[in-house]
Amino acid sequence: MKVIDQEIASLKNSISEMWALVHQQLYNAGEGRVNAFELKIDSDCEDIIALYAPVAVDLRFVLAMYKINTNLERLGDFAESIARFAGNLPEGVPVDPQLIKDTRVEEMLQELLSMLTLSQEAFEKESSEIASRIFLKDNLIDEINHNSTRIIADY
Repeated sequence: MKVIDQEIASLKNSISEMWALVHQQLYNAGEGRVNAFELKIDSDCEDIIALYAPVAVDLRFVLAMYKINTNLERLGDFAESIARFAGNLPEGVPVDPQLIKDTRVEEMLQELLSMLTLSQEAFEKESSEIASRIFLKDNLIDEINHNSTRIIADY
């Protein structure tokens, strides 16, 4: 196995670890380790490009990992923002359970976590069939979000 192949395999493992960390962060709506992991993976991508000058498939793979890493970090930031928002709600004032039910926010979270799991599985198995199932979930999340926005505006 060539050295670049070992580096690329290591990068793929790091991205899988990042995926799992972001999934856990979204589930818990908080935790700050994602930013440090993003910097490590960015550095790994840069090192591979600088040290091995990959071409063709290897270069496309490293660039794809760089983009995936950036988007996973953004998901982590969103989870942190949600946790901060929830933490700033007035103490002792519960969120209206009917509003939570009407906006389908819990369903949206479950679909989002399912999308993240599917995308990681598609990545690890290199399966376009699995990846195509993500679009159906994305459409459902868009629908829920659109309806939730109207409900909240009328609330």
